[in-house]
Amino acid sequence: MIWHYDLTGAEAIVRDIPIYSTGALIYGQPMIAGAVTTDVMNGRTTPAVCTTVKNVVGVLQEAVTAANALAVVLTGFETYAKHIINPFAVWLAEYSQTTTDTIILTGADATGKSNTTVDNGTDHQTGGWDYITSEGVGTGYGNLFKVGAVTTVTVHTAATSYDDNLKANAIGDYVLELHAIYGAVVAAGTVNLSAAALDKITGHLATECTGAMMVIENYIQGAGVPMEPLVTKKHSGNNYKGAAPRFYADIVFQNHLLGSANPPLRAVT
Repeated sequence: MIWHYDLTGAEAIVRDIPIYSTGALIYGQPMIAGAVTTDVMNGRTTPAVCTTVKNVVGVLQEAVTAANALAVVLTGFETYAKHIINPFAVWLAEYSQTTTDTIILTGADATGKSNTTVDNGTDHQTGGWDYITSEGVGTGYGNLFKVGAVTTVTVHTAATSYDDNLKANAIGDYVLELHAIYGAVVAAGTVNLSAAALDKITGHLATECTGAMMVIENYIQGAGVPMEPLVTKKHSGNNYKGAAPRFYADIVFQNHLLGSANPPLRAVT
């Protein structure tokens, strides 16, 4: 993910912070406060994963090798790395389209106007978007629609006035379920980091993690398709196979350690 802007209009605030990781770190990877009960993490940031996107300190602004990320408390060895730490930062993150981060279709539809899975998870909503990726059998590859209706947790139906140019989908297609903007529900699971690439995010999954990020805008970009926000009357009900698009979201961290979701400290009287 990359810096996009700050909700307050602030410039990016960059800090060198000690880090700890057993593996290499990548540019754009969110970093959280290490557990104070674990000596080697105390006072350092460590990589966020799907289940720990909370207490975020910042987003890494450089890649770090595994050897340089592995702090050693006893000898005092540690490495600093640059983080952007703005609590009101908005980050542009790509949606992952891997099979790990999407949902397989368990029912077919000759019209392409509905997507059926075993379970879309507890946090999926009308107002989101469904896109069939090139993974799996790929019969419906390129279908994109605004979700106009949800049946229990298994079926998404396209907004009916914008569903005319879709291809038949098939069992074995994979669907990326993009989040509705301003729709994350922390208690039920919310926007999370990709399991495959920790600088990307996932759509809805059957099993949600406990991350704390919210989408405030979704974007499409592909061959012949400029980077632009998803708009129902322009994008819904079309097939984008020829454009091989990627999808992005503006995200904010709802549980930033430096204050966006936490009350300010007050003096004890």
